[in-house]
Amino acid sequence: MSPRSFFIILIKILGLYLTLQSVFAIPQLFSVLRTFELVNESWDYDFIKSIFVVLLITCFYFFILYLCLFKSEWIVDKLKLDKGFTEDKFILNIHRSTILSISVIVISVMIYIDTIPLFIDSIYSYIGSKNIGIETNLNKKTFWIIVYIVKMLIGYIMITNVQFIVNFIERKRRK
Repeated sequence: MSPRSFFIILIKILGLYLTLQSVFAIPQLFSVLRTFELVNESWDYDFIKSIFVVLLITCFYFFILYLCLFKSEWIVDKLKLDKGFTEDKFILNIHRSTILSISVIVISVMIYIDTIPLFIDSIYSYIGSKNIGIETNLNKKTFWIIVYIVKMLIGYIMITNVQFIVNFIERKRRK
């Protein structure tokens, strides 16, 4: 494996990880906007500015994701990551699709390890609030329960469709 292909794989793994994190960060951005709207109770200049900033950050985030997943060769060229090595090849006899498959599986497991305690805590908190009779935060708790269920479903879908995800990432390189 050459240093160039190593860095391309590393950047694609980073892009895959950022993709998953963006799926879970976007609901939080909209939650912040909703809270800001409830506090201000009107669509004033600060609220519109906040929406613009959130949309700008989201667009920048997706641009970085696009670069990492589909333009990783360009990143390696611009940052000159493959220059300055004394050896032309690393001694790794693993195919790049195998490395990407292992990465997808590890990231999927990380999703489960991260989500299961939060999901159980949310369920426990929801049931406790419902039993006590506190109705004010049930909608927020229900929202987070749904987010955690979606997160676990994404992890499950990733584990069951590893080859499809790897083929999707590598499709552009094969052309």
